[in-house]
Formats: sequence, structure tokens, C-alpha cells
Amino acid sequence: MPVADLAVALLVGLALGTVLGLLGGGGGILAIPAFVHVLGMPVDQASTTSLLVVAIGAAAGLVPHAIAGRVAWRIGLLFGAFGILGSVVGARLAIIADDRLQLAGLIALIF
Repeated sequence: MPVADLAVALLVGLALGTVLGLLGGGGGILAIPAFVHVLGMPVDQASTTSLLVVAIGAAAGLVPHAIAGRVAWRIGLLFGAFGILGSVVGARLAIIADDRLQLAGLIALIF
């Protein structure tokens, strides 16, 4: 990867991490368009990569909030369990869905 591309990728990562740290979420909505349009990834690869990036960022952001006692563990684990179910269904649908349809759905969620 050329140095300029690496620098852009690092800046995108820093921006996503900052949003995750500040808001606890939203990084996935920002990650996919950034990966597709800034880093040139295909939609399927961008959406899958965003899952990894958001998971790592969320885990890192969880630590200071947990230490400060700002985590509702029961609610978080319940939502997380249903989120896992939804993620599995979504991943299966992503395999058969057209890239344009996936991006249109993302745009609809943003607005």
C-alpha cells in the first residue's frame, strides 16, 4: 500500500475511533462509505471490515466507561444478543443483495 493511501487509511481509522469513543456507536455508518469511497473497497469487503473495526473500537471504548460505572450490563448484553442474531441474518442477506441496494439501504438509515 502506498504511503499516501496508508496515511488516508490511518486518518479514516482515527476519525472512526473518535466517533466510537465519543458516542459509543455510529462508526459503522461512517466506516462503510469511507471504506468504499475513500479507500476504494468493494461494498461487501467494506461492510465486513467495518464490523471488525467497530467491534475493536467499541471494545476499547467500553473499558473506561465500565471502569467509571457507566455501563448498563444487563441491557447491553440483551441488546448485544439480539444484535448477534440480526448480524447473522444481515450477513446472509448481504451475500445475495446487490451492492447498490446495500448502499441505498445504508443511505436510508442515515437519513
